[in-house]
This record gives sequence, C-alpha cells and structure tokens, in this order.
Amino acid sequence: VLDDPELDRPVRAWRLLVAVNPTKEAERWFRTFTRQASFDCTWWGRAKVDRLASDEAHVVDWYFRDGKARLESRLRDLNRAASILDNPHAPLRAGEIGQSLEGLYEAINREDPHFRYYFETSPDPPELATERVGLILAVSRSVPGGYLTTRVFGKHPHATEECPVPVSFALAFSPDDGDLRRQLEDAFAFGTAVTLSSAVVRDLHFGAPGGLEHRAAAGSLRIAGIDDEPFIPFRLRLRATSPDGVTLAETAVEAQRRTRGSRGVEVHLTDLGGAFTIVFRHDFTTPDAPLQIRDLALGAPGQPASRIRPGYALLHALRQPNRLVLLPEHGNRELALLDLRDGEAPVDTGYLRVLDALDAIQEHTLVTLLAPETVTVKNHRDLRQLVRLLAGDREIGHWNDFTIGIPAADLGRWLDEVFIGPGLAIEQPLLLDNAGQHVDLGRRYTLKLLSVRILDDKADLRRNAAAAALGAEILVQLAPDLNDRFEAVLGEVHTVA
Repeated sequence: VLDDPELDRPVRAWRLLVAVNPTKEAERWFRTFTRQASFDCTWWGRAKVDRLASDEAHVVDWYFRDGKARLESRLRDLNRAASILDNPHAPLRAGEIGQSLEGLYEAINREDPHFRYYFETSPDPPELATERVGLILAVSRSVPGGYLTTRVFGKHPHATEECPVPVSFALAFSPDDGDLRRQLEDAFAFGTAVTLSSAVVRDLHFGAPGGLEHRAAAGSLRIAGIDDEPFIPFRLRLRATSPDGVTLAETAVEAQRRTRGSRGVEVHLTDLGGAFTIVFRHDFTTPDAPLQIRDLALGAPGQPASRIRPGYALLHALRQPNRLVLLPEHGNRELALLDLRDGEAPVDTGYLRVLDALDAIQEHTLVTLLAPETVTVKNHRDLRQLVRLLAGDREIGHWNDFTIGIPAADLGRWLDEVFIGPGLAIEQPLLLDNAGQHVDLGRRYTLKLLSVRILDDKADLRRNAAAAALGAEILVQLAPDLNDRFEAVLGEVHTVA
C-alpha cells in the first residue's frame, strides 16, 4: 500500500485480519512493520473474528452450514407465492400480500452474503440490457398480464470473484463463416456487441445464483462488453485536414461510453449536433497501433440543417488522402491522427451543398429549416438559386417549363393583357419549398422572363375558368419562346404575419 499504491483514493485504515490473537513478539513486529504508515493500522485477531461471525451469522451459515439450501427454499417460497397470485383460490387484494412479500424479500437479501435480489413487475417486456451500477444479471419470465423480473446486484466489488456466475455454451457454425468468427473475437477483445441466433447457440447454461440457474438446448445470445466504471463523459473535437494540414471541416463530439475487452477499448462518440454516432477502437496489444473507425451511423432525418451541417461536412471529408485529427475540447494539442482508408465518403457532395444552402437561407428566417431526407436535382437547383438571390439581390439564369396558378376570375385579363408581349414580369412572395417545408422568407421579388409562351390551349383555359368554382385557380404551363433567360430582382423586406 505504501510502496506501490494502486488505489485512487486516500487510505484511511489498514487491517491485518487473522484468526489468532497476536503474541507480544508478533505485536512488536506489527508495530515496527507499520511504523511509517500515516493511517491507522490494526491487528484484528480471534476476538474480532468471533465478533464478526456473531454479528454476521448468515455469512458463516452460508459457507459452513445450510445457508445456501435455506436461500433456495426462500426462493421456492417466492415462486409459490407468485403461483398463488397467478391462480388465487379467492380474490386477493394488494394490501393482503404486501407483508408476505416484504418478509420474503427481507429474508432473501439477508441470507446471501454476495448478492442482493430485487423484484419488479411490468406490463411489457423489460429492458434487461439497461446499464445499472453493480448489476450482475437479470432474469425475466412472463406471468399472466405482464412480466416478473429479478435483478441481481453484487453486495460488494468482489462478489463475482468469490461466487462466480458461470456461463457456458457451444457454437455451431461453419468454419468458413469468417464474419461471425471476427464478430466473436471482437466481442471478447474490445467489448463489441454481437447477437447470435438460436441456430448457432447450443447447450446454453447460466449458473445464476439464488436458484435462477437456466439451461436451454438452444437460444439466442447477445454478447457485449461492460462499460468501463467509473466513466465520466468527455468532449473532443474531430477535425478533417488535407494532406498538407489545411482544415477542411471540424465538429464537436461527446464520448458517452467506453467498453473494454481483453485487447483494448472502444469509445462511443456522438456528434453534439446530432449528425452521427461513431465508434473508435484502440488495440493496446499492438505497439503504435492507430485508432480505427467503426460503426459509423447517421442521425435521424428531419433535424435542423444548420445544427447537423458541421458534422456532415466532416463526414464528407472522411476519404483519402485526407486525415482525421482528434483534439481536446479546448486547445489545439493533437491527441491522435488517423490516415483514412479508401472508400466513398459517408455523405455525398450534393447533399452537403443542400445543407450549405439551407444554412445560408437560415439567416433570413426565424423558422428552423430542417434537413430533408432525400434531395432531387430540382430541389438542389432551386435552393442554390435562392441563396444567390438572397446574397446579391439579383439572380440571372436560364429557365425551363413551369406551371403557375392564376385566379379563375383574373384569367381573362391575364390572357388579354399580361401574356400579349414577348416577355413577362411577375411579382410574388419569396417562398422556400424544402421537401414539404414551406416557409415565407418575408420578402417579395420580381421574376422577369425575357420570352414566354403558353403551352396550354387558350380556349380550353377560358372554358375551365368559366366553369371553375368561386376562388379557384387555373394552372397555366409556361415555356421559354426564343430566349430562355430570366432575371429575378429582390424587393424590400416586409413583415411576415
């Protein structure tokens, strides 16, 4: 304790526990041996051991008498109590069984020196994989109307060392199944989760304590590493750079969990903007082994475009010959440097440009613009034109066929007055159509078409307008005539209701 400490807290006391009282020579040796200690050192001899055995009789009972059998009997009593609840001889009320269950619960947790048992019921299957500090195992079984779950916690940090929980199973799969073999190796080496189907797992045995032992000829099995404890989440910055060190993109991430295996660790990172989750693996057994990127997954669609844009920009840059640099949350000291492998970037250029456009448009509206799940070529083109118009108050380009809606009552005037010249100027509100999200940007613009013709038959349009209901619109399809140029001029800002 003094010469090679491996404890992460100050030592308050040190006890030598042996089942004999010290002789005078032993006392002198003990005082000399512990003289340099700055904390209390005490010899706990036979008298102390007898006192502990008296105060904690159930521990002695467990190891040297019939404590195990009595605990298993208590558990059988609990199972019988559950059976009574399943098939009561008379209507039971909750208050009538509370005292009996309380007595069983108290007795079970008093007898076992290693584990503590908690019971809960739920109408739906419980989430057994939920991480809880000290949780050793959980067993759930169906009962009429729901599920009864037993969760077993260790009473002390060495519970599973003094009373191991053996798990054994056989695997039946082809030697040529390299993927499954690698997944299993990763599960034990780094704590990577792997799920094995019932077609693979044979002779499954859980030697659970407290009469919860389970055997099955076959069954599905999920293997995953336990999170490092204690683990405090921390933040990093991921920066993509060109081969000459120029920063291409950067985003902040949070390390939310870390699993450990026999060879190394895996750190699970989440982009703070919600753009992606990613897992970094580090192999401690190989000198100077680089970090590996694994299990990259994009966030859910429909998130704010401006918030996820930095993360998507980083993903777009994850390709050769670029590099990925890990930095602390504050400062520029490089923690790790990864050379990227061949392969396509997780985000294509077109989608990133859409996010860039929405991020630029976001400055002109208080409505949160959402990232679309998919993008068409037309959506992409319209967004970029809108960005250029907002940036320069004027946009010039080429146009193709499009359809406008004209009130049926005004159609005649449009055909006789508006559509008679070679060109057309239309003033209308500046609207954003973003994959179903329609936003008024609070301005108007004038669209000048240098030449235009109507593709529809004018006589048909007039008949449709005459037969239309009050307030209806007539759709008119327009196309460029000899000149397909257009000019859009942005007007003054107005208040959006």
